[in-house]
Amino acid sequence: MQSVFPNGIAVGGILSTTSGADASGSTGSGDLRVAGGAGIAKKLYVGSNLSVGGTATVASTLDVNGEAYFAQNITFDGTANRDEWINFLHTGSETGYDWRLGH
Repeated sequence: MQSVFPNGIAVGGILSTTSGADASGSTGSGDLRVAGGAGIAKKLYVGSNLSVGGTATVASTLDVNGEAYFAQNITFDGTANRDEWINFLHTGSETGYDWRLGH
């Protein structure tokens, strides 16, 4: 059953979905499906995997609390102002770093 609200719908409390459907890798799956954009004014918690089909832009700090994998080139644009090293390892390299950045 589908309900259509041509003038939109406003919810003053918590909006919950209860089917528990998992996303299957497309925008037409899962409990919540949004045909347009989504504006989120506060925090967003993702409890499982996150898949982005286009460009992801982070306007502030990107904090990665685990390993990060990059399948393409990485470009750094700005000034390094930390007293820490950035280590780059080749996949499978256990004997040392391919190269390191630091100051």
